[in-house]
Amino acid sequence: MTQQQFEMKDWMKAIPESEFRNYEKSGHRRPLEMGKNPALVVIDVTIGFVGSKPQSLEEALKEYSSACGDAFWNKVPQYKRLLEMFREKDYPVIFTR
Repeated sequence: MTQQQFEMKDWMKAIPESEFRNYEKSGHRRPLEMGKNPALVVIDVTIGFVGSKPQSLEEALKEYSSACGDAFWNKVPQYKRLLEMFREKDYPVIFTR
């Protein structure tokens, strides 16, 4: 598959096509299946990185200099679905700080 066969996000335009070919050769960018002992590791979802509430990046940075603003908060429904799925299946969920 080539870069053009995926939905082109703005950040993808900065990656050369040759890099996408290398990703594909190494097995990346393919559907993943659950392993035998899956676990969900949630990394750095702390107030210092995500802020205290949904707000623009500019506003979030005023509160915490390492906050990512809406980049995180817009994905909360996806995080929630993953957490629910792992908990329903009684798979481990690990949070880092």
